[in-house]
Amino acid sequence: MIRENRTIVVGCGILLMALQGFGQEPEELIENGGFEGIVPYVVNEIHKEVFRDVKEIPKGWTMNVAYPGKLTVIYDAETAHGGSKFIRLEQSMPPGVGFYHLDRKAVLPGEKYSISIWVKGKGQFILRAYSYDDKVSLGTIGDRIVDVASEEWVKYTTSFTISESVKYICPAFHATGIVDIDDTSFTKQQ
Repeated sequence: MIRENRTIVVGCGILLMALQGFGQEPEELIENGGFEGIVPYVVNEIHKEVFRDVKEIPKGWTMNVAYPGKLTVIYDAETAHGGSKFIRLEQSMPPGVGFYHLDRKAVLPGEKYSISIWVKGKGQFILRAYSYDDKVSLGTIGDRIVDVASEEWVKYTTSFTISESVKYICPAFHATGIVDIDDTSFTKQQ
């Protein structure tokens, strides 16, 4: 009888440990995904003309100098998806304005990640991750290209698996047209 009770207790303990993680949201890997923290945009002299219209930017994010365009912080809690601010990206010419998170996250081959974001406006939007090895950029992974034609917020997600050569990644977005973005999330999948 004692042996049976131990088996039941051990079995229940294992089941409880498994259920504790069940249904929990994955850990958020970036700060300021809602774009609420804003700082002045400081650009070097070489790129000053390219980004002359960008006055402020979400803390922890930056523009991609290879893909110039306009970024505007919109202060409007009634229109924002969440919080009191959202970002408007503008560029009339492909491949569009580039915007990415500065914090590169260390990753391992075979790990799975997801990036999601709420989008509205009119144009084309690319949701992706920039990938790096120890020295250089390896390009993009997880590219999801969407045609945006809505004045209502729509959530888009991309998921991808890390390949052998990739050591670091960070969320990145590109837009052509006038595209508003808010509430991005970057998570490791279980």
